[in-house]
Amino acid sequence: MKNINENIKKYRLEKGITQQEIADKLFVTRQCISRWEQGKSVPDIESLEKLASILEITVSEIIDDESIKTLTINEAIINRKFKKFIWTSLIISALAVLLTIIGYIVINEQYNANKIGNIKNTLGIITEMDTITEHDLEHQIIKFENEENIYILNISYFGEVKFFDNKVKSISYHDLKVGDTIELEYRNELKSENVTKINVIDSKVEKSLIGVILVANGETYESIEDIQRNNDSGLHFYLFEKENNSNHTITNMGLGETKSNITYNGNHFHYDFELNIYFDRAKIINDVVIGLVYSTGIEYVETIDIAYLNSQNRIYNGEMDYESQNIYSVHSADVTYEVNFIETNTFSSIEVYEYDINHNLIKTTSLNFDDYFNFNADENAIYSYIKVTSENDDYYYREVYHLMVGEKLDIPKSDEYGLVINTTFFYHSYSPKN
Repeated sequence: MKNINENIKKYRLEKGITQQEIADKLFVTRQCISRWEQGKSVPDIESLEKLASILEITVSEIIDDESIKTLTINEAIINRKFKKFIWTSLIISALAVLLTIIGYIVINEQYNANKIGNIKNTLGIITEMDTITEHDLEHQIIKFENEENIYILNISYFGEVKFFDNKVKSISYHDLKVGDTIELEYRNELKSENVTKINVIDSKVEKSLIGVILVANGETYESIEDIQRNNDSGLHFYLFEKENNSNHTITNMGLGETKSNITYNGNHFHYDFELNIYFDRAKIINDVVIGLVYSTGIEYVETIDIAYLNSQNRIYNGEMDYESQNIYSVHSADVTYEVNFIETNTFSSIEVYEYDINHNLIKTTSLNFDDYFNFNADENAIYSYIKVTSENDDYYYREVYHLMVGEKLDIPKSDEYGLVINTTFFYHSYSPKN
């Protein structure tokens, strides 16, 4: 039985997934995945379960007897530390409760004194979370509610109120919108004249940007359903949705042709997506149309002439709304899609020249796109030379690669409209046991 590190690498390669793609889905670094595959460290049980889900296998297919021992020891150490942490937390919590009771008694005494005018601003500023349900500029009122109460404030009674958006940028009350989640600060009692600051924790998203499509076949797609139920040539799409702590991606682009990056500024996410669109100019017959996929439908934003496909990158910005278990927390993110067009040659045929251990040519095999997926190396072959040929009306373009048995080669393949995905040729040898 293989060790856990060998199993992780084996199943990852079989799925054709890179270390970086696994790392992105597990929210760890690529170096962490590399250490697992080198046997320098072992993933914990939670990471194993997520890894098995990504590789579409069971946990038992990854781990071996020695790994079970290691995981058991690690979990025991963690549990022992956790128990120590629990006892420490209980002691700290008890002290905190005692201090809170003392503080409550002192504050109540100060509050009673404040009511008769002997103490100034003793209670300081009260902060609470609310959602704006009405913003009437004509009558100068803001209506908002929390889990317990509904309030209506008169804007004209506001004093020196400061307004900030969710990026801590100064705004005015005109910029507030129905549906915004706000942090309201006021003195002593919630009245219009007591409000000191309104921070927008989460701005209402009018339309949620969830993806990009590129159409080279002349068709028009109106909705997400249109995209998902079509497997058309000349269509590339990338869709991303977030729900609580889960991310969902649907794409028909090849592995390695999309990259993502997440940044967090303290209370707000920013998602950056880089889409590398490979194309074969000789096979492009229509202008390429770019559409932004919103929750409300698809908006086509740009038509690119064939001659200018790889002239510059395209940047598209928007916001994405997602469900959150807490309605008073952040439930939107900024989104940026960068679309890069990259010209490449695509193959029309493959020839495989196989050699044995004595460097003798065993056989030559010609393959096309329909049958190279099922290619099986000769059982006596040690290595091969792979000749990849691209052709169009004007020229032939050939490249030769050297592969040992067990290695693989990424080969670009174009559809009939010139959009390209990177496919993988596996030079493997499978033979039944006697």
